[in-house]
Amino acid sequence: MSDIAVVGGGIVGTSVAYHLVDAGEDVILFDAMNDGRATDAGAGIVAAAPVESSGDWYAFAREAVQYYPELDAALERRLPNGESTGYARCPLITVDSGGQAMAFKTVTTRIRERAEREGYPPTEMIGEISTSAAQEHVPSLAAVDNAFRSEATARVDGRRFTDAMRTVAVEDGLRVRKERVKRVTIADDTVSGVITADESYNASRVVVTAGAWSSGLLANLGVSVEITPVRGQIAHLGVDADTAGWEMAQDGDGNYLVPWPDGRIVAGATHESTTGFDARTTTEGVASVLDNALTLAPGLADATLDEVRVGLRPQPPDGKPLLGSISGVDGAFVGTGHGATGLQLGPYSGRVLADIVRDRTPPSNVDAFDPSRFA
Repeated sequence: MSDIAVVGGGIVGTSVAYHLVDAGEDVILFDAMNDGRATDAGAGIVAAAPVESSGDWYAFAREAVQYYPELDAALERRLPNGESTGYARCPLITVDSGGQAMAFKTVTTRIRERAEREGYPPTEMIGEISTSAAQEHVPSLAAVDNAFRSEATARVDGRRFTDAMRTVAVEDGLRVRKERVKRVTIADDTVSGVITADESYNASRVVVTAGAWSSGLLANLGVSVEITPVRGQIAHLGVDADTAGWEMAQDGDGNYLVPWPDGRIVAGATHESTTGFDARTTTEGVASVLDNALTLAPGLADATLDEVRVGLRPQPPDGKPLLGSISGVDGAFVGTGHGATGLQLGPYSGRVLADIVRDRTPPSNVDAFDPSRFA
């Protein structure tokens, strides 16, 4: 018998399992290895600056961004042969190339003012830079009307970071089953285990972290919420250049470029909310991503299209994650609904949820993410 079953092996579920095992708990992780898992396809921008987001979300996102270096250092101390987690600091250039100078400056000014109010260190501030400077930081960039630069950002390879957490957790006793959980079993309003296609497992606590595939399991636990899979297609481009010093770039429409030191540039992404669990790459989706990428950075016209990845992002109706215990069923917990911010928030969400599962006070207030709002 395992004491805790974590259902879902993406970045959130693996983080929950890692932090629980690190605290000495007996944990089994179920990973269905679903095609289209969001963790495997995210671009990996780690930043907390969306000015229009709610105060609760913004505060949590900032704490999540600040937690990454601590967790990264802890993992790298344990990884064999000096392996990297795939996390690194990387500045972000935000540009306006559509002639909306006043609107663009208004938004970035509000972001800067909010950062000042909430006590950001000077190195985390967003500063205006010249268009020529922006092109020096991102050599392929188009001529832009306005540009701002933030150093309080990073990039993360979701696959590698998730694998790093799992590697360390397995060494410490985590058991992993590559099976799909069909149902959580309940006796007298208390969790008793999970059932897969081939076997039943006993557990006194179950944590649902199945991303876009969470709705059915949550209904089983009395939480009626539709977690919509939002398809995101992103392109991996290869360039014949030393991209080690390139910085990330994004525009006001949500298009972005994330460089990696190996001559790889990640460009994205589509936001398709009516495709269900269809994790295919489509010609329309790829054309849209490439068109937007070349508008943002025409210098990438000669890049090689190396790969297109597809992620189904779990989107709840109100746009806020579900994070916490499930009322009415003792021993039931959930961590899902991070939408397109799973790589940004996932590791910290796992830490917070691990504390809640262990009946400890979490380091952040997550009342706004209480799953009982859908009960």
